Order: sequence, then C-alpha cells, then structure tokens
Amino acid sequence: MAFTYTTFVNNVSGMTVSGVTRQYTAPPQQLSTADLPASYPRLPIADNQSVTLTHGRGLLTAAVELVVVLEPYRQGTNVANFAACVTMIDAIETAIATNANTYDVDRWNIILQIEEYGVDRPHWQLVARIEGSGT
Repeated sequence: MAFTYTTFVNNVSGMTVSGVTRQYTAPPQQLSTADLPASYPRLPIADNQSVTLTHGRGLLTAAVELVVVLEPYRQGTNVANFAACVTMIDAIETAIATNANTYDVDRWNIILQIEEYGVDRPHWQLVARIEGSGT
C-alpha cells in the first residue's frame, strides 16, 4: 500500500496512548480540564526529492507532532506534574513503538513544553515529533 501523508497523520492521531482521556483529530479550538490529558496532531511536514537522472519520485518522508496536553501549569505541584509527564512519556513511547512497523515510523522524539490554551492558561504538554517514510 502506498505511503500517503493523510494516512500517516490519521494513523498517528488515532494511536491509543494509555492515560489519554480524549483524542482530537486536529488541533482543538479549546480544551476543558475534564478532557485532560488530551491529544491532537499538529504541524504536518511533508518532504520529497526527485530521484537522480529519472526525475521520478523518491522516498516520501513525513513528520507530524502528536501533542498530549496534561493539565494547567499552576495546577498541582511541580513534583506531581513532573512525575505525570515522565509517566506519560513512557505511555507515548509505548504507543509509538507498538505501532512503528504498521505506521511506517522511522524515528521520534518527545519534549516537554508549556503552551497557552484559552486566555492566559498555560498548560503542561508533551510533544512527540514522529517521522515516517514510504513509497
């Protein structure tokens, strides 16, 4: 089956990550604390290059970020929030590794970010940049 960007993004956004309460298929307009942790895909990237001499299509590569929003930044303590982030990193890692072969995943990394949702509402979130390729 051909590797398509649409399929790759849909597969990544549909992955079951243990502990995630709500999955969105696109960035949500707003987030409710009751739905957290929540996940959604963002910042799609597609790349391709022509094959030398034939000018045919080379290997299609794509990247998508899977964002997992954990909770408002000033809710709880840093110790509890840090522990929740580490636990969620394990859950994201497990989900990606479990699906890597099926979804043509080549590599990934996961970072912690603080991002605002709503008006002046910073949240703890983990961002997994997942890269894949196929023909």
